[in-house]
Amino acid sequence: MSKLIISDIHGNLPALEAVLNSAYTNDISEVICLGDVTGYYPFINECIKLLESIHAKTILGNHDVYLLKNQSCPNSITVNKLLDYQKKIVNDNTLNYLASCDTHFISKQDLFVHGSIDNYTDGRVYEVKDDMLSGSKYSRIFVGHTHVQCQIALKDNKVFCNPGSVGQPRDGNPHAAFAIIKSDHVALHRVDYTKNIVYKKMSEIGFDEYTYKNLELGTRIGGKVDNIVKVL
Repeated sequence: MSKLIISDIHGNLPALEAVLNSAYTNDISEVICLGDVTGYYPFINECIKLLESIHAKTILGNHDVYLLKNQSCPNSITVNKLLDYQKKIVNDNTLNYLASCDTHFISKQDLFVHGSIDNYTDGRVYEVKDDMLSGSKYSRIFVGHTHVQCQIALKDNKVFCNPGSVGQPRDGNPHAAFAIIKSDHVALHRVDYTKNIVYKKMSEIGFDEYTYKNLELGTRIGGKVDNIVKVL
């Protein structure tokens, strides 16, 4: 039996559906979501409902916290415009689901967080230190938040993994990203999806191409490509 690891769905229902359709050919017994189910794209209630229906273990991401606690993003005008829309459409089921989520999840020697080992919700990992898990009880750490898919071997046979983003990849590959754990092996996967559904909905509710055409390129809004590197 295998575990599906997903992250940063960001209200992109077509991407989530494509990932689940692809992943469930691998005898999946458990789904772990590393947060940010909400944010950016408009299908937040539908994404939560789908995760709920498959009994996913979901961790809070920073965008989920913004919505749950009626906060604003401290560093993006665009995010706040999108967030204002989501605050208008969010339903009680979505809020109750998010309120039930924790900031991290531990399974045996695996740690699952949205951000980093030092800051579960908001930490961003762009540089991975070889001794990141040295001295800890964890053999593997799985993080989201940066939307960059990678798997990096660490000191003492430990592993850092970011499954990448389902709903808004930023590593130059526009395909939805996910990871599958089978026994001691972690495999990274990508799958294409129908982006026009997102584009049409975003246009209908009044957002211009700037907020969604980055999905064609696999970048941040604005066109920047991110990466994660290993450092000494």
